[in-house]
Amino acid sequence: LSFLLHNDGAAAMAGKMLDRVIAMHDFNNEWASAQRAYFYGYVSHLMCDAVFHPFVFYHSGFPKNIKNPSAKEVKFFREQNLMFQYNIDGYFEHFYKDQRFHLDLNAFLPETGRGISRRLYPALKDFLLGSLEEAFPDKIRRLIWKVGPDKDRRLSGSMGYLDVCPHFIRLAYAIKRAKPHSRLVRAVSAIRRRKLFYTDFLVLYPAPRKINKHFVNLHRDRWRNPTGTPGWRYESAEDLLHQACSITAEVWEKTEGILYGEKKNYQHIIKQLSINPLTGESATPYEKLKIHDATILRY
Repeated sequence: LSFLLHNDGAAAMAGKMLDRVIAMHDFNNEWASAQRAYFYGYVSHLMCDAVFHPFVFYHSGFPKNIKNPSAKEVKFFREQNLMFQYNIDGYFEHFYKDQRFHLDLNAFLPETGRGISRRLYPALKDFLLGSLEEAFPDKIRRLIWKVGPDKDRRLSGSMGYLDVCPHFIRLAYAIKRAKPHSRLVRAVSAIRRRKLFYTDFLVLYPAPRKINKHFVNLHRDRWRNPTGTPGWRYESAEDLLHQACSITAEVWEKTEGILYGEKKNYQHIIKQLSINPLTGESATPYEKLKIHDATILRY
């Protein structure tokens, strides 16, 4: 499901989410505002992926037989892809504009309750599951363990995978962002070094001193879109961030214009959201990537 939502299923999901945002009669109450805020966050994720992933795939590479790769290739290139992304994340966190960004994970997790009783906000559960149900009806069943008590709260009052997601996110960040030289980091490094098994949990964020600024392309070396579209590109990661912010703000502005306007035609926004997050091209899925200049990154 994660790969589907990052590949050729992203446009369908974004479209259904936008439909639900536009359909709200009172879009200024807390319920609607929470859903709209989540939609804007989803748009940010979508646009940033679409802008950055071509850059990352060009440098991290992908399997030669992309439609039928070997297990060894999948593990190697997945690890490299995550390492390149985390290297960029680390640069922006520690070195962008000479300021350190403080990540407050709890502020990013929309929960209600305390401790193990924490659950996703009902408004967001209704929004996410409702959009998924409309976009991919065959995928929704395994996400819900118990439906809500009545028709109106069938999704918002349900219990399922989305409720435990924040707990897994905290666990993942605790592992991936563990302090250098800690026992956990040494254990994870030993597993990776001996190649005992592979999981994304084993790919850690680099310590600040190990962040490779060369691969952020501040010197603006040339690179190409892996889909094979003609022409060299010269953007650095900083340039790409500016592009992503500009595109994201544009979609936000257009959506607000529809909400406070006549709410009739928003196909121009749907078209903008139809871009594939992995390739940066609207009609080109991940399986159509062709070109890369892979460099092995280690930290």
